[in-house]
Amino acid sequence: MLSLSEILTKAYRYTKNHRSLWFFGFFLTGWGVMNFVRRVDLNADHLDRYYRYILNYILNNPLELIFSIIGLVLVIALTSFVGALARASIIFAAEQLEHDETVNFRSALKHATKSVWQVFLAGLFTNAVIIFFFAWLALPLWLVFRNGFEYRGFILILGALLIFTPIIVVLSLVNIFACCYIVIYKLKVVQAFKSSFDLLAVFWQQVIALFVMLFVVYFFFFFLSAALFGFIGVLAYLPIILVKSLSLQWFAAIILALIIVLSFALLLVNAILNVFTNFAWTIFFLDIVKAKYIKDAKPVGQHAGG
Repeated sequence: MLSLSEILTKAYRYTKNHRSLWFFGFFLTGWGVMNFVRRVDLNADHLDRYYRYILNYILNNPLELIFSIIGLVLVIALTSFVGALARASIIFAAEQLEHDETVNFRSALKHATKSVWQVFLAGLFTNAVIIFFFAWLALPLWLVFRNGFEYRGFILILGALLIFTPIIVVLSLVNIFACCYIVIYKLKVVQAFKSSFDLLAVFWQQVIALFVMLFVVYFFFFFLSAALFGFIGVLAYLPIILVKSLSLQWFAAIILALIIVLSFALLLVNAILNVFTNFAWTIFFLDIVKAKYIKDAKPVGQHAGG
């Protein structure tokens, strides 16, 4: 089997030498765990106020609510589909490169269309299960805080995090492997998930090691880039405010342009890191599937009794 350093070196080389694939990175998540909950306000008064506001809005604006839900569902479905297309493209590209085949943006995208719906369904199922567990844990917390038991609620939050974090990590990792099985070995969604759980059960130590390493690499370079771009932004801002002759309109236009450029640069860094991490996971997947195949001496995806 390849060492983790060899996997990361290969992923770096593939990412560096195939810049046309960076575009896919804008639609991917990077190190395997979806950014599901950004901010949760657990203040009991605020939660109760939000609840009453939403309920009142639903009762007074049912038609607007229906259109809002339809619009939200369409946006989520479209972004999820594009993300599935991007992931399938990178998986195919990594497999081709591992076999010393040439690959480019067009060939990767063309091949990805063959498995995009299966990858989309795999991601949809994973997200649905994650949302179910989140709701299952969040509802009791909301009730506890709503009844004013805040200290007890904070203890429950710690317990919920201890439960929810491993669940979301495992499901995200299983989804990564399932997508690889779908794109590379043409398995259906159910069989892909079964094979992914089998693979994770056998190689869980190596999986966790790579997960931690990619976690560190991803966030180190992302926040380093954010700090660097922020410093550049400050350096660029200082001479602007010293120029007294600038009108308010020109000043606002320059600041806006600066924000747009720096934001795009940070998005590009994120896209590159996403491509790198998805390359790394696919290379790793191909390596451990080969090791499991040799160990079991049976076809990929075949199960006992299946």
